[in-house]
Amino acid sequence: NIMENIKEFSLGDIELFKGDDNVDFAIAEVYFLSSGNNAQNCPISEEVLRRDAKSALGKPIVAKFHKWKGDVGGHEADEVIVGWIPESSEIEFKEKDGKLFAVAKAVISKLYGTDTYLLFKKDNLRSVSSEFSAYQPNANELGEGDVEGFAIRAVTILGKTIAPAIEGADIKMLKFSEKDANDFYSSQASNELKRFAESRKEKLGSKIKKKKL
Repeated sequence: NIMENIKEFSLGDIELFKGDDNVDFAIAEVYFLSSGNNAQNCPISEEVLRRDAKSALGKPIVAKFHKWKGDVGGHEADEVIVGWIPESSEIEFKEKDGKLFAVAKAVISKLYGTDTYLLFKKDNLRSVSSEFSAYQPNANELGEGDVEGFAIRAVTILGKTIAPAIEGADIKMLKFSEKDANDFYSSQASNELKRFAESRKEKLGSKIKKKKL
């Protein structure tokens, strides 16, 4: 019974979130994709990055937590939604490590992604990998070649032993003042929070051929 689970969580685990701005949700900053080359030899130009990065809006943040190793994994068939990038978020472009990154604010559920969220309490920086459909008219037989268009499908939080295809692609939780947190939740996230609560069990479709960077 989900209400019993919520009650158990609120009584047994609420101490874990003492000092947090919001018991239900956390706000994170995600550097989800960059221009230049990557480990899969699928370069993305700054022009394409700026044009198509907005496809990340409204898309899920996913992870697969493994209790036996106390960490998340990589791209896995049974990864679950632990948060999302709100449609009302703003895509920013920031320079880091000599590359231009697309950056967005994301909302992470502490209630339905507790194990994943708690990893950030120990180490507030995790690598990520974006899954997206790519347009590569000149790709070779290995799928390598310039990406001339893309559509983000999801952003996966990676385990510490997994190297991202794009160095510097990462996610960290942001610390807000109480006023700033309240302003964010009321002005940007209210509708998305409701949708997330209703669709938390939704899985990623498995029939779309994706790039993973």
